[in-house]
Amino acid sequence: MPERPHKPALVIFTDLDATLLDENTYSYKDAAPALAACKKAVAPIVLVSSKTFAEMVPLHSELSLISPLVAENGGGIFFPAGVTDIPKNCVRHDSSWFRLDLGTGYKRLAKALCEIQGETDIALEGFSSMDEQRVSLLTGLSLAQAKLAKLRYWDEPFVAPALSPQDRARLKKAAAARGLNITGGGRFFHLHGGSDKGRAAALLKSWYRRQNPDARFAALGDSDNDIPMLEQADFPIFVGSKGKLPESPANLAASAIPGPKGWNSEVLRLLKKCGFGV
Repeated sequence: MPERPHKPALVIFTDLDATLLDENTYSYKDAAPALAACKKAVAPIVLVSSKTFAEMVPLHSELSLISPLVAENGGGIFFPAGVTDIPKNCVRHDSSWFRLDLGTGYKRLAKALCEIQGETDIALEGFSSMDEQRVSLLTGLSLAQAKLAKLRYWDEPFVAPALSPQDRARLKKAAAARGLNITGGGRFFHLHGGSDKGRAAALLKSWYRRQNPDARFAALGDSDNDIPMLEQADFPIFVGSKGKLPESPANLAASAIPGPKGWNSEVLRLLKKCGFGV
């Protein structure tokens, strides 16, 4: 079913882990009422995550979404083959999806992380050096899910125990010298380059505004790597721990409840505010 004829008035960008999905169970059941309300309001939900495309597709299908999705912290945008107006610089990913590459290639990132570790003498462990058992242990994913989490194109998650503020600054400086960025997520740091969630959200805003020039955008997240996406939104909403509340953007709304329960209440409130009669 094509997206274009819907002319969506409100588009919702959302992070997954600890936002739409429970941090421990990876369940969205606490957000089910708001998800149903979005479907009724024809308000597209765009999944924007550090997860891989392979991890996100089953959830996209389970939620019966027809919107694009953004994988690996904005490294790539995937458009379902059924939508109209697919950007010309997309490539065919498979029979069901087109892909818009935005980020730095994964081999370069894995090599750079090793170089940064040697240069800074800070112990770093990236996904590229982990087996599926190790990824499963750190994430709580099953081995099958951990296998999907390792199918990466543009983002290298890594752990770095007991980092001081000075160590973080050194890591970011070493990454910047290579034209790369380090951001923090819920469980991991992420090394990436040439892209972030904000750049991907900006491109999708332009895409949706070709369908409806008056479309407005909400974004929900819980971590530092969500800030660029939140800064792109008309309605930025933080559903993380109050101790992690970012200073930007200035119009940020903060949920009193973290995770999918907060997602549910905030999205229902927003739909009502925007006149969807929820």
